[in-house]
Amino acid sequence: MIYQNPIDLDVWLDLHSANESENAYTHRQVLAAIGNTVGARVDRNIHPLVAALRLTKSATAGGGEYDLVVDYVRHVAIVALQLSQSTLRLS
Repeated sequence: MIYQNPIDLDVWLDLHSANESENAYTHRQVLAAIGNTVGARVDRNIHPLVAALRLTKSATAGGGEYDLVVDYVRHVAIVALQLSQSTLRLS
């Protein structure tokens, strides 16, 4: 599995996550774009990165097909869970 080195969630949020055209985005920026476009409300001004992720499909072993927004949010959930469990064990 990738990303096995321990890291603080705030640090991880500011790491490079994605590129769209010539723009680079951190995890924090991608999550904000998804939340402002998909999560909180319907926005006619879809962020270009979210549009690109929506257009890119990923097949799963079970035969399902998901856009990369779904895959990215799943990845974020896994990372956040692992980081919070590590933090709670240190307390």
